[in-house]
Amino acid sequence: MDKTRTVSLKIRRICRVLAAAFLALSAGGAKAATISISVTNDTPGSGSWTCPAGVTSVTVETWGGGGGGGASINGNPNNTYGSGGGGGGGDYNVATVSVAPTTSYSLTVGAGGTAGPSGNGGPGGKGGDTSCTIPGTIPATGGLGGGGANSASGWLGTNGPGGTVTGTGNHNGGNGAAGVNGLSGYSGGGGGSGSASVDGGNASGATAGTAGPGGGTGAAGRSGSANPGLPGNAPGGGGGGAYSTLIGGNQKGGGAGAAGRIVITYTTPFVAIPYYSKGSLDATLTTSWTNASGASPADFVNGGIFYVQNGHKMTLSQNWALATPEVGTITSGVVIQSGGSLTCGAYTLGTGKLNVTVDSGGL
Repeated sequence: MDKTRTVSLKIRRICRVLAAAFLALSAGGAKAATISISVTNDTPGSGSWTCPAGVTSVTVETWGGGGGGGASINGNPNNTYGSGGGGGGGDYNVATVSVAPTTSYSLTVGAGGTAGPSGNGGPGGKGGDTSCTIPGTIPATGGLGGGGANSASGWLGTNGPGGTVTGTGNHNGGNGAAGVNGLSGYSGGGGGSGSASVDGGNASGATAGTAGPGGGTGAAGRSGSANPGLPGNAPGGGGGGAYSTLIGGNQKGGGAGAAGRIVITYTTPFVAIPYYSKGSLDATLTTSWTNASGASPADFVNGGIFYVQNGHKMTLSQNWALATPEVGTITSGVVIQSGGSLTCGAYTLGTGKLNVTVDSGGL
């Protein structure tokens, strides 16, 4: 049995195995699969998203902005420290809802709460709410700002509560921590934002609140020497409080909360473009293939169906990896048409979700 016939038999065996495991490819035309796309917007303010044609369902995730940390001034001439409170984390909401193709929807990403102003030991601002006009979604609430350390508060900033939400799959933001006065005192840490898996962590003293995957941690509090508060981490982490010592003139601003976020995820058809052999050439070269418009593929890693045409005897000069970024679908393939052949020799053909079809009479 000659080498070409041996390769043909091996390809036929590959075909039978792949046909049992994956979708079958027909003999011609572009082959449709699906690809998951996520659109992320974390710029505070208003924007829009236009639903692509053919998309009728999306999953929308929203995070509220984190609350800002409180500022601090020291208590001279009363010889007291000033410890601002940490801001709360924004909450997390998720919903899978219906959408209308080609429709434009408005998006609003909540800004992070403003840092407490240093001049008067003021409180941090509330984090903005994040929302969209896609029906069935729920706005994510921003965390509240931490209290400022000033004479009215007894030089201790109160904690900023995290955003709260109800419903399956939704998670609260963590609370910021209050400031603690004295020689061993500290400003409060910021709360963590909610995430897809857990509520945001509450800050504990100067230790920042944690967050699950995809969420934003809060900022740590300050201690030891006079320092402004630290900013929270996106999305939706609460800012940390500022800390002032006994030495006069210590007026420190709080840390800003982190902005919220909105993520829209959907699936859309992915079309694998058909390419045709140009002759008895090396199949591993992009220049050996052309599509209906006369263009060669840019590479072999983004999907495609490659047809070895009648009379073309193609070979491999190296391993030919037809990779695909998709999971669970076939978006790459080789079709050896009647009268065509592909001799692999010592090299391998294909990786990932690949199918090989041999037409009657093809080798």
